[in-house]
Amino acid sequence: MRTLLVEDEGLQRESMRRELEALGLRVVAVPDAESAFAAHATEPFDLLIVDWVLPGIDGLRFVSRLRELPGGATPFVVVITARDRPDDLARVLDSGADDYLAKPIDRTLLQTRIRIAARRVASRRLHEADREALERAQADFRRLLDRSPLGVIARSDEEIVYANAAASRITGYTCDELLRRKIYEVFATEDHEAMRRRIGRFDRTGNPPPPTELTMVRPDKRALVVRLIPFTRAVFDNREVALVMFEDITTRTLAERRLRMTQFAVDRAREAVLWLDAQGTINYANAAAATLLETDSSELEGRRFEELEAKRRGARWERWIAELEDRGSLVFETELRRSSGELVAVEASASALRFDGALFVVIGARDLTERERLRETLAQAEKMASVGSLAAGVAHEINNPLAYVLANLELIAEEIAGKPEGANEQLGSLVAAALDGSERVRRIVGDLRAFARQRDDRLEPVDIEAVLDGAVKLADNNVRHRARLVRSSDQVPHVIGNEQRLTQVFVNLLLN
Repeated sequence: MRTLLVEDEGLQRESMRRELEALGLRVVAVPDAESAFAAHATEPFDLLIVDWVLPGIDGLRFVSRLRELPGGATPFVVVITARDRPDDLARVLDSGADDYLAKPIDRTLLQTRIRIAARRVASRRLHEADREALERAQADFRRLLDRSPLGVIARSDEEIVYANAAASRITGYTCDELLRRKIYEVFATEDHEAMRRRIGRFDRTGNPPPPTELTMVRPDKRALVVRLIPFTRAVFDNREVALVMFEDITTRTLAERRLRMTQFAVDRAREAVLWLDAQGTINYANAAAATLLETDSSELEGRRFEELEAKRRGARWERWIAELEDRGSLVFETELRRSSGELVAVEASASALRFDGALFVVIGARDLTERERLRETLAQAEKMASVGSLAAGVAHEINNPLAYVLANLELIAEEIAGKPEGANEQLGSLVAAALDGSERVRRIVGDLRAFARQRDDRLEPVDIEAVLDGAVKLADNNVRHRARLVRSSDQVPHVIGNEQRLTQVFVNLLLN
């Protein structure tokens, strides 16, 4: 411990110097206060032993002035004096000294004072080291906050007392503008009450609230979505504050929302969608894929695609995916095996893409069953159209000889009618029945020709009663052997429509 001895009497100064060095101290001895000031200014001492009576400036005034100098509060000061009055200790302590010893100095008391001084010096050094460490930590903390990519605001109560550069960049206010605001004022009006509750709850309990997402409004009225990270308390600029850290997650929030929308659309798409890795293992299957293959999505995930499609096996799969990666996409028809073992024909499109640095294959598959059913329906419709055209031609061919038959029957009927009553009565009855049947054939042929006639889709006023009559006549032969047709209708005005299509509607209704 470096020690400064201030003693004006030479023999006593030398004697005490040797005594102190014998106790293990490094001692510098001077005769007066001026020399003591100079020596202490050159290199401060840990322990000062000062005689009360000195030439010029006495020991007590020296101590008082020393305590006023920068760093003067640190040394441990012991005043020595030949005086030993009751009020001496009070005067010594009032000057700023830590202790005093009366002359002649007892060696045991001197050792005790030195031990006390050593402990005090060690304690002061530790305190000084702690203070310096705290100052360094606070400076490092300040630099960390200043350079943080997160916005950081320190509040005292509701007032903003610090804002870093990131907070200024995110909020759109300068740091000085932020320091003139309450913390909740940078957030949307609808979030003010929530901010007040969070602040109040934290100040009451000391427990940081959980992270939350709030809306922040910039001076240009642009709204941001920010994530507030839990508050924490800290000593900042020598006062306790609460720190609020936040980050702008607007872009991420929008991206996540688009991702959720995309996922929602894929999950509910009518087309089956499968995500495969480069080895052909299914990583994802949407609901349509599960429906198509009559299983659950969870049952499909983790399976190999070649288990569903027997065409892709072993080395063939490797060649196929290499070709797919080279071309980017492929469209093909294949068959997939359902959980029951049944094969279903599908039209598939496959695309190769890289996601998170890995190769994936996205396959979309459409069930061809409905398409085949539509093809059959179309073929049947084409067949029926051919039958309709043929029927029109047949009706035309029947109509001409039918006209001869009707004309001849009418002549025979007129001839019979001119004979005396009762003559050829049976023959007349037969001719009348033949006329009725022929007339009926003529009406059916006429209705068939009208129904099969090629017409455009022009809309025009249509007599519903007439259309219904024609449909009943066309369907009469099918209906009479299977059901009893009862008609009940009211007089209705003409409607705008297509006579041929309406006839088809009524015919279909009657036949069904």
